[in-house]
Amino acid sequence: MTEKKTGQHDSTIKGPGFAAFIDLHDSTYAWDQNADTAAELIRELYGSVETAADQHGGHVGNFTGDGFLLLFTSVENSILCLSRIIQDWEEIRGKYIKKYSATGVAVPDAHFLALRTGISFGNFGPLAIKNTVHYSGSGINKAQRCEAASKDYFSKDAIGALKFPNYVFIDSSAENLIQVRSDFFVSGQLPAQFKGYFQASAAENPEFESRKQFIYAVWPKEKAGSAGASAAELEKLALAQTKSDIGDRLMLAAQALKSGRMLHELSGSAMGKNRKKLLEETVKAYREALTVYTVDSSPEEYGRINNSLGDALNAQAATLAGEEIKRNYEEAVTAHKKALQVYTPVSAPKDYAVTQNGLGNVFRNQADLLAGEEKKRKLSEALTAYGKTLQVWSPASEPALYSKAQSDLGTILYDQAEFLAGEEKRCKLSLAIASYKEALKAMTVDSAPEDYAVTQTNLGVALRDQAGLLAGGEKDQKLSEVITAYTEALQVYTFDSVPNAYALTQNRLGNVFLDQAELLAGGEKRRKLDEAVRAYKEALRVYALDASPDHYAMTLNNLGNAMFNLSQLFAGEEKEQKIREALKAYSAVLQVYTLDSAPMYYAGTQNNLSNILSEHAGLLTGAAKQEKLTEAAAACREALRVYNFKSAAAYYAVAQTNLAGILESQAELLSGREKALKRNEALAAYTEALRVHTQAEYPHEYATLTERFGRIRALAQNEAEGSEPTGA
Repeated sequence: MTEKKTGQHDSTIKGPGFAAFIDLHDSTYAWDQNADTAAELIRELYGSVETAADQHGGHVGNFTGDGFLLLFTSVENSILCLSRIIQDWEEIRGKYIKKYSATGVAVPDAHFLALRTGISFGNFGPLAIKNTVHYSGSGINKAQRCEAASKDYFSKDAIGALKFPNYVFIDSSAENLIQVRSDFFVSGQLPAQFKGYFQASAAENPEFESRKQFIYAVWPKEKAGSAGASAAELEKLALAQTKSDIGDRLMLAAQALKSGRMLHELSGSAMGKNRKKLLEETVKAYREALTVYTVDSSPEEYGRINNSLGDALNAQAATLAGEEIKRNYEEAVTAHKKALQVYTPVSAPKDYAVTQNGLGNVFRNQADLLAGEEKKRKLSEALTAYGKTLQVWSPASEPALYSKAQSDLGTILYDQAEFLAGEEKRCKLSLAIASYKEALKAMTVDSAPEDYAVTQTNLGVALRDQAGLLAGGEKDQKLSEVITAYTEALQVYTFDSVPNAYALTQNRLGNVFLDQAELLAGGEKRRKLDEAVRAYKEALRVYALDASPDHYAMTLNNLGNAMFNLSQLFAGEEKEQKIREALKAYSAVLQVYTLDSAPMYYAGTQNNLSNILSEHAGLLTGAAKQEKLTEAAAACREALRVYNFKSAAAYYAVAQTNLAGILESQAELLSGREKALKRNEALAAYTEALRVHTQAEYPHEYATLTERFGRIRALAQNEAEGSEPTGA
């Protein structure tokens, strides 16, 4: 901070940094009862604020009439400053309570004129309005929210080891950045609701929500020789606990480390270019610190910095492209392994577990870039790392960390199952499911809502894959478990709070209901299909053509499939209504999936459209039926613009078979030469399908196709013989 005159706002003060907000309790009442006394006490409070800010490297920012904003570069200084203000003010407060009482003013309670506080970490900067400099930014907004949330706690007689009025309130972003925790009393988590916009990922729109967060009550411990010391002296004393002589180089390294941790914390809530820049600076700061903190001179700090560097490099990889991603992951692995030179399960079990967990995360991300044997090998490395983590963490000792590691382990096991088939795949999926269920034993929807929802979702995905390997009653039972898992996730993923996750889960639910419907018949089948339709329509409350075109198209395609299946259960007008709804859905899908932008999806939708048009034709007669069959054939041919014998043989055979059936139906509505030509087209389509569905590889399909082919040829031959003149 630069030297400033009293009351001067410095336009060079910018974050990221720490914003501290102070507010005077019951100030409105004080002003209403005696304005002169209120003005006097505000002036005296301002003097205390400014004196303490100067002593602790703070900058006094905006004044709101009964509140003050202070800006700092370290969380320790901000806590020390506010605690000094509170101590000084408590001596002054009693004087003004007596003044009010002497004039007959009733004092509301014991907390009259006490100070409420809030500290947060974030961006802020100067804002010039009519030649006056004000300060604004996320850090200031969050500090005000923290102060507002403290109203529920500041008047308590005690919070943990702390007693009123010795409370300074900070939010999680500030609490995470306290460097020397032994210098402070820190309470447990105090639940608070912070309202604002939340962005889950760069691809999603921000969503307004009220989020359950935590604040903390803190107070500095008094250390020998530190009473009345300045912020700079306190920092020196803290560092001197491990080094009797701190050289300039070590001090620079300590500053680089502090900067790295602050930037690392800030990057967690940043997006896009801001996140990329913050992570670049984080990595740079950690590397600067490691030029001084070596494995020989400072082993514990060396291990801690390397572990943090590994985490930062892993996160930074997501902001990069091409070979840079691979390089970052490799460097992250190296950093974590350097940390493990210091940490062992015996000497530092907690740090060892954290580092192994970080290493597992990097291996998992590396596996996502690989295929085949390389991917299998990397997944095995991740599995080993998570396994070592779980040798230390237990449900009793570290329930939150244990459940997260079990969930991560389940994901690795699920990924490994993709390389297997049959019984081996089923067994691997069972292990993944067991890990997810073990994770859920140590978490609840209240204690860890986001992790709970993610784990329930992953559990549902694994269970559905396992159901795909089963049949009959076993399959139906497994699918019911999937529905239970997704329904649990929807306790967290609600339409109002997390709409995108809500929609994705509803779409997945629809798919499971569709799977169940395939196992049923009659009324039960119809009920499951109705549930699928309801789920897809719930998803479409969120997904829109403009905002989420891919999800919109995917869900509409699924809705079309459900409507098509429903149409099979009806007759007459009800059947036609379901067919029209399916047609509407498929047609809307083609607004997104075009031949150029998504050829395979385009072809698949055209094939679905062909099937439903053929079904519709079955309800019609004469020219109307022929017209609908012509539309169906045209859709089939559109699909065949993408599907070909060389690159998509299986799809090609299905489309050719469908086309042959449509052409055969068209032929039945014709006569003479037109009928013969249409049958020849059908025979040609069956011939193309038989190029793929050979007797050796697809005996069932081959038998069906050859039977149809033979029937058409026989009909053509009989009609040709019957049309010949007698005696010819």
